[in-house]
Amino acid sequence: MKFIKLFILLPLLVFTQLALSQTSSTINVNGVNRNYIIHIPSNLDLSIPRPVVFNFHGFTSNGTQQRLNTGFDAVATANDFIVVYPNGVGNAWNVGWDFGSSADDIGFVNAMIDTLHARHNIDLGRVYSTGFSNGGFFSYELACNLPDRITAIASVAGSMLPERLNQCDPGRPFPIMQIHGTSDLVVSYNGSGIGTGIENLVNSWAEINECSMPGETIDVENINTNDQTTSERTDYQCGAETNVAFYKITGGGHTWPDGNFNIGAVSLDFNA
Repeated sequence: MKFIKLFILLPLLVFTQLALSQTSSTINVNGVNRNYIIHIPSNLDLSIPRPVVFNFHGFTSNGTQQRLNTGFDAVATANDFIVVYPNGVGNAWNVGWDFGSSADDIGFVNAMIDTLHARHNIDLGRVYSTGFSNGGFFSYELACNLPDRITAIASVAGSMLPERLNQCDPGRPFPIMQIHGTSDLVVSYNGSGIGTGIENLVNSWAEINECSMPGETIDVENINTNDQTTSERTDYQCGAETNVAFYKITGGGHTWPDGNFNIGAVSLDFNA
């Protein structure tokens, strides 16, 4: 299928031989050895509980590539948090597709949270997830299946299967952010066999969170007029501690804004 071929191209887009220091850890989940890369800023005082962000790679990719392409080490260092880049079994995450992974990825995240808390004193009230494509899909899986452990999520070029969205009940207001290009040929903006249409997805989460409708939309400054894209952000107010935010990238492809994923036009007006 066309979208599978495009997914398979992702590893070829990255020069993984670039030098990159990393710390890898392995944990056993139900008899399966699972591993992840962790970045702890060198000056971070771990006597104080710190937030952690899980950053999940796309289909056929891996944690090292996600680390290179999203630049989250620098964000973590600047903002005093720990960032983790897990590796999926078969380079995929279990999100209900007929292809990809059937691994116990929810159990893997549960085990990582416990391990990180024991080893690195993470703040269990500030555990976040983001991801690209399949990793964005999986971030929504965490919102639905571990709402007592995951604080909020952000998905870049991801979505949810319609049946997963219909079954989802976090049981509490759950903050989300969605970033998506209207010209995404892999995870279609208008919906396809692998994912819900993005506007329907965002509106559904606004309903889950009992947000005020419609949201308030502002234009993102068009800093780079040569990137073939323009962007807008819509915020849905859902209460004092919860909101839904949506970046719509008109003309944007299956990309990480201002990153190295480039199946289609990449927005250079903001950094995901």
